[in-house]
Amino acid sequence: MKPLFSIIFFYILILNTQAQTAGLVRYEETFKNFIGTHEILYDLYFNIEHSVYLLQENPNDPTRVSKGSFAQYFPSLESEDRFFYRKLGASYIINNENTSMKYYTVLDDSLNINWDIKNEYKNIGGFACQQANTSFRGRNYTAWFTEEIPVDFGPMKFGGLPGLILEIYDDEGVIHIAASEININNDGGDIDEIVRKIDLDVDFSYQEFLDQRCIDALAMNKIIESKMGRGANRIISTSVGNDENVEKDYMECGE
Repeated sequence: MKPLFSIIFFYILILNTQAQTAGLVRYEETFKNFIGTHEILYDLYFNIEHSVYLLQENPNDPTRVSKGSFAQYFPSLESEDRFFYRKLGASYIINNENTSMKYYTVLDDSLNINWDIKNEYKNIGGFACQQANTSFRGRNYTAWFTEEIPVDFGPMKFGGLPGLILEIYDDEGVIHIAASEININNDGGDIDEIVRKIDLDVDFSYQEFLDQRCIDALAMNKIIESKMGRGANRIISTSVGNDENVEKDYMECGE
């Protein structure tokens, strides 16, 4: 009977671990750019296999605001709800990124996030959290993760810690992401059903996407020139990238 008891105990332990590593966390994301301060809501669905960080509400999306007096020259860009998909233990994510022309599904396999875990602690939503620091693509970040939810997931492209990241912010006050609702083993949604609805067919690697941004930016320039009519100055170079938010990666693109 003892071996049978051990087997039963083992499966009970597995089920209990699964219950603690499945849930839905809502994050409030605040970031600043040249337009102003923006607040966005994301939901992170996760289980012991994978996670999806999915846009839920973005009434003041800066990518959808008017482009001012030049708006007539820009073709409409069909918006898509942003997502970030990660498998448990994976060193890459799949997410959708937009250029000036369209959205693409990108496999970002060059994250290289190295964490420095500190002996600093605080409580977030009833969970004991520990501090970790990292530098990521031009910014320095402080994260708070909890080993009480033992998955290496987090908001946006952040992850790789021995517990779920519940808060993260940079040292310049540009971006701050914090969990506002934490539901473990809940009925908030079937992650597998959600995954089936998003486009995980990869268009580019991260480095290929950076090149595509230049291609699309120069194509956009030609569209603008053609609509501005004869006599418009020829645009032979442009700058693309992100000097705000999560990643600083400006590139000069030229013909």
